[in-house]
Amino acid sequence: MRRPGANAVRGPASALTSFLREQGIEAGPISAYSRRRVNQAQNEENQGEPDAEVHEEETPGAGPSSAVPSPTPATRTRKRKRAGEYDSDDLDEDEEATSSPSKKKATATEKAKAKAKAKAAAQAKKKARGDGDYEDDDDDDEDEYSALSKSTASKPVAAAKPSIGSFENCANCSKKFTVTRYTPAASPPPGYLCHDCAKASGTDPFKKPAPKQQRKGRQDKRKIVNYEEKDRVDTLAQLCIRVVTKHIEDVEALGDISSHNVDMISKIMAKNRRLTSSIATLFYDVNNTTLALYDCTSLLPDGLCTLASLNPNLTSLRLDYVGRMNDAVLAHWSTHLKSLTHVDLLGPFNIKSSAWINFFRKMHRPLEKFAVTQSPRFDLTCLEALVARSATSLVELRLGEVGQLCDAWLDPIACFTRLTRLNLAYPATSLSDEGLIELLSSIGERLTHLDISGHDEVGDLAFETGIGPHAKKLVELRARDLVLLTDEGIAKFFGADGPSDETSENEKEEAQTRAMVVPPLEVIDLSRAPHLSSNALTALLAHSGSVLRELHINGWKDADNESLLGIGERAPNLTRVDLGWCRAADDWVVKALVEGPAGTRGVLEEVGCFGCNKITTACPRKRGIVLRGIEVGA
Repeated sequence: MRRPGANAVRGPASALTSFLREQGIEAGPISAYSRRRVNQAQNEENQGEPDAEVHEEETPGAGPSSAVPSPTPATRTRKRKRAGEYDSDDLDEDEEATSSPSKKKATATEKAKAKAKAKAAAQAKKKARGDGDYEDDDDDDEDEYSALSKSTASKPVAAAKPSIGSFENCANCSKKFTVTRYTPAASPPPGYLCHDCAKASGTDPFKKPAPKQQRKGRQDKRKIVNYEEKDRVDTLAQLCIRVVTKHIEDVEALGDISSHNVDMISKIMAKNRRLTSSIATLFYDVNNTTLALYDCTSLLPDGLCTLASLNPNLTSLRLDYVGRMNDAVLAHWSTHLKSLTHVDLLGPFNIKSSAWINFFRKMHRPLEKFAVTQSPRFDLTCLEALVARSATSLVELRLGEVGQLCDAWLDPIACFTRLTRLNLAYPATSLSDEGLIELLSSIGERLTHLDISGHDEVGDLAFETGIGPHAKKLVELRARDLVLLTDEGIAKFFGADGPSDETSENEKEEAQTRAMVVPPLEVIDLSRAPHLSSNALTALLAHSGSVLRELHINGWKDADNESLLGIGERAPNLTRVDLGWCRAADDWVVKALVEGPAGTRGVLEEVGCFGCNKITTACPRKRGIVLRGIEVGA
């Protein structure tokens, strides 16, 4: 393949083509376009130069060289024409080689004219075939596609409907009729039907076309009710508290703050874990008599000593999470807090028994409240030192989660003659029924609050012969995780086995007396007692429902729905109730709690519903009542 032009640039060739070219043999053109050009050039040459061709044929070569005659200028020109090349220079050479001697003597003017004429003819041919075409391309004019397009193809055209008011023959009965806008087309076509034939065929000509029905969007068949509780507008005091906590580092600029707001700020600081020794000075004052810090994790022993130095007139002190407190802090308090009578500590792990004993002995005043939780080194000798110093003054005692508590501690505890609040919850070793009964026989008459949670060896006997006969002023009873309690025993404790008609008068009086020994309780917590169920709940509501403020029955899995519905009907003064893991609790139970008896509920604040699978997100709600344990859909 090569491009047309004067330079005759050739492309790559095979070995055979190169060999033939060296021998002077060239292949003829293959394409029809090239063959036509070569034939046309040969015809023109034959017509213009007959003498030259005859002269060449009559002059044979002699000797061996005659087999391959030497190419003359005319021969070279013909070969180029056969190969598809044609140029004005070749035309000049051809004319010079084939012209007669008389033509060689032509003037320069004639040569110039002939050369210009040949050049113009070559340009015309080149323009006709296109400058960029290759010689071996096929002629597009010979293979042009001449088929008709689809748009011009003949299509059957439906006959137009005759104009309204014209006359037409019926395609069925051939009756002549007047065409109206209601005239239907015949089925099968062609033609149209008259009014009678249209009605006979079952087609209503006056029927309007049905409107196109739009497809309705996909709708959710479920009816989901969501309740959105919007936060109330914060008061000015709450906004100020937020500003104070945000700029707590600038303590001096805060000025005087009321004691109530100081306590709220302390709780916010505890929630954010931002209370440090430098920030704690905000809560210190020489005139303070009470102080409560709810997170002392970041307070070092020096900071706790500074607390006593800057608040010398404290009478009540509550500190939570005092894990860094040591013996030196307790010794410093015994000498600087001369008015201290109420001590409430959570987590004093590092204080040794000797430090406790020295603290009790060096106190300037006997204690009225001693509440300690999670103190593993507090032992019997510490309790005896407390009894020796505050036996007649102590009103409240809490030894919660004290690891060394056992029955041997009950005799010293019985020496507190004015004790009204007692908390012995979750020891490492459980107390026995006999020891607890003996303790209650000594101090139970004055007790108003009792917490014996976590004693896995205490059962119905302690309730029936200990709490029942001796705790005559009891208001709050907490007994969580007592696995030995039974449904019949607790029902009997609350007076469910009342006297029948067949019992004697003495038995009736004894039953009534025993039922009235335990007064109606305001707070009852019997959570996680797996054997308690409907009988105990019914007796409890009958005994204390009228004054009950808090009820915790978490884990009463066997309580039926009827007894749970009785909570809302018989306990109108409830403020907090925990129904967690009560399997029969459902939306109707929640409705009874929220509405109260005859819709008079107005004091309920919180309902615990963890693990109640029958309570749905569509349960009744009321503003101001928090339902904990229900996932509200977004």
